Amino acid sequence: MEIRWSIDKKRGNFRPVLSWSITLEPAEKELGMAPLAVDTKIPMPAAYWESHCYPGQHERSGKPVPGSWEVITPAHKSGKSDGRMILPWRENNAYPEVITGFERVREAMEKVLAEAAASTPMHEEEKMALGIMVRKQLAPGLAADRMLSSVLKRVA
Repeated sequence: MEIRWSIDKKRGNFRPVLSWSITLEPAEKELGMAPLAVDTKIPMPAAYWESHCYPGQHERSGKPVPGSWEVITPAHKSGKSDGRMILPWRENNAYPEVITGFERVREAMEKVLAEAAASTPMHEEEKMALGIMVRKQLAPGLAADRMLSSVLKRVA
């Protein structure tokens, strides 16, 4: 699995945008892992749909950030997921929660991958025949049918 991300912010009152992608390796795709929704604890600003935050508004007014972003991990069929998150505006442009957030994603995926890998492959093939008692009951009739069919072939 590979997790990649980048944070880009324009000059001024624009909020930074976190772009991320998670890609499964072929061996991980073969495990048939279901996608996970992981709460990253990466802060989601109020009015996150706005690309800007003016002074005195939302996170720049001193109010706490109301929520956090979730990441959906890739399903085994696609093997890839990606997304974008708007981060709260910060004067220092420091976002240590991003690294810890993706560490949470990695830990959750490692746990699920380990559980899937523990389910070992198998192949079972068996054969079953009639029981001895039934064969003993059928044998006289089958023998008689064979004898009659051979007699009938000679007569015909």
